[in-house]
Amino acid sequence: MELSNGVTELENLLIPVYAAFSKDLLYARETISSYVSDQGFLPLTLPNKMVHSNPDKIDENLVRQSNNTLVALANELWVFGPVSDSVRARIRLAEEQEKPVRYFDVVSGVEIVELAVEKVRFAEGSEEYRERTTVG
Repeated sequence: MELSNGVTELENLLIPVYAAFSKDLLYARETISSYVSDQGFLPLTLPNKMVHSNPDKIDENLVRQSNNTLVALANELWVFGPVSDSVRARIRLAEEQEKPVRYFDVVSGVEIVELAVEKVRFAEGSEEYRERTTVG
């Protein structure tokens, strides 16, 4: 089927990428989404309202289910910044689904650099994963 602008429906689809990052990087959310988009991919993240609303009213189960759904919909998982417990859960889910996982550091909130697996950092309290897993 051809649309009014002459483009067919399934032409030039972008590959969806789930952008995983801890709550400590919420301030860099737009930078991360822009980076994924600039690389030619479709960034998947939770809506701002879902993660920025009143912490007392956040439904943790809904957030978890939403994150898991986005990982399932994505073709790849890209991890930004230190790996927290919740990010590690997304990594495991992507690995179970045999999806590629890539790692990035966010420098000063504006520059993004891809990392080798051995350079991945862990959030405070999550360092024990370094000894138990290869992260990716």
